[in-house]
Amino acid sequence: MMGALSSFPRERVRAARFLEMFACQSFSPPPADVHFPPYETDPATGGTCLHCHKTLDPAAIAFKRWDFTPFTSYYVPWPFMPGVGKQRITKEWLSGKYPHNGSSPGYRWRNAFLPNTVLTPVTPEQIAANPEAVLLDTMPESYTLLGMHGDGTMGPLGFGKLLVRSGEFDRCATRKLYAMFIGRELNPASEKHFIDKLAKEFVARDRKLRPFIRYLFEQPELRRGL
Repeated sequence: MMGALSSFPRERVRAARFLEMFACQSFSPPPADVHFPPYETDPATGGTCLHCHKTLDPAAIAFKRWDFTPFTSYYVPWPFMPGVGKQRITKEWLSGKYPHNGSSPGYRWRNAFLPNTVLTPVTPEQIAANPEAVLLDTMPESYTLLGMHGDGTMGPLGFGKLLVRSGEFDRCATRKLYAMFIGRELNPASEKHFIDKLAKEFVARDRKLRPFIRYLFEQPELRRGL
């Protein structure tokens, strides 16, 4: 995952790209006539950003521990995993004064990981007692993503398990494979039942590509020239 995580610079961007690639989610500006609660401090609960961030931020929690910036790591040891190793995330890191003024990632964490937000569901008191709490990467059980509650698994593995358990990965994969090999995009609004049927066939073949493609080529749609 290090290569994939490093391809996208921030946790919310990673969440957006992975949801687009593996769950066929689409993120676009909201319609002009939709009204949202006023924005205060959390884009997932107020303002027009709510349109996307209500989905993005629960997913982005899984990608908080990897803050890829090659330059800082040349100068100071990098606290890659909270609670692990000699380099620990402290209040000095979050102050932006260590390792040098305005340094990433601590300075960014202080501004991006605000307590009592969807992305950082911890209190200021918890952060004061344990600064590593800002990098909490387990979606709380009260949250939902793709219609599912998390099971307590940390990091990208937790995201992946939820993605598969929701069925969105299988539906997205079959839509993309159908378009690639049959040559027609499936409409998730009008062809939901057909997509669900294809997803079941994909799972029944252990999610293996060649057996599923064989199944597609045996379908009457192909012989009708669709």
